[in-house]
Amino acid sequence: SGLRVGSGSTGLFLPAAGGRYFSDGALYTRGNNGNYWSSTEFGSVAVYLDFSNGSAGTGGDYRTYGMSVRCVAE
Repeated sequence: SGLRVGSGSTGLFLPAAGGRYFSDGALYTRGNNGNYWSSTEFGSVAVYLDFSNGSAGTGGDYRTYGMSVRCVAE
């Protein structure tokens, strides 16, 4: 499961990979949520994309959380 942006060969698919807790590295919400870091940071906090159940949003959290990174060409 995941989020598809666009269609065909030019579309982007982001798997619902979940993430890892900073305290013990335990995996959370795999298969249900996608958590992806952006390149925007503010000290120890960075901006991320989160999606689940057909909705998506952004937020900020400590960079010690393990979230996915996906390189996308401009």
